[in-house]
Amino acid sequence: MSLQVSMKERRPTYFEIGLTGRLDTNTYLQLDRTLEMVFENVVRGLQLNLENLEYISSMGLRMVLKAMKLAKASNAPFMVVNMQPQIEAVFKVANALPSQSVFSSVAEADNYFDNIQAKAKGE
Repeated sequence: MSLQVSMKERRPTYFEIGLTGRLDTNTYLQLDRTLEMVFENVVRGLQLNLENLEYISSMGLRMVLKAMKLAKASNAPFMVVNMQPQIEAVFKVANALPSQSVFSSVAEADNYFDNIQAKAKGE
């Protein structure tokens, strides 16, 4: 199976990248190119939506860590949402993501983004 990568700007400078299929040695370059394109701009938040990701390899894990590193370098929150059980199991074994970066749904992640923006405005 292949990998389909979608990217949308959920709010100005807050991006969501959706992955469908397999993120592995044969497909990781698609995500890499999308990350390069996103980070050519100002990024204030990055969310990976893994709702339709069926498989992830060690190369896929490296790409998720790269996304996290790019977000950190931009001082932007990074989060992963809608992780399938088999993908979550791989992340738990690898202990790859801090727990505060993983959300059960897009709505939960959006609430997190809302709180960050409200704090920045002093609300």
